[in-house]
Amino acid sequence: MDLVYEDPVLLALNKPVGQPVVHAPGTPESATLVAAASAYLHAKAFVVHRLDRETSGLLLFAKTAAAHRDLN
Repeated sequence: MDLVYEDPVLLALNKPVGQPVVHAPGTPESATLVAAASAYLHAKAFVVHRLDRETSGLLLFAKTAAAHRDLN
């Protein structure tokens, strides 16, 4: 997990090519970036947007349901 930014409500990670953001058929849930972010936070990480598996880039997670709702 490549942490780029963190504050009280947001977490930004650099997503590598090949890593899924969320669970998909044929991919273990533990291999997803949302699982890595949740493990890091010791709480549920809320995906603000997604990137395709074969796309790299900055991925934003909300740390709270309220922040997730506001960002969406």
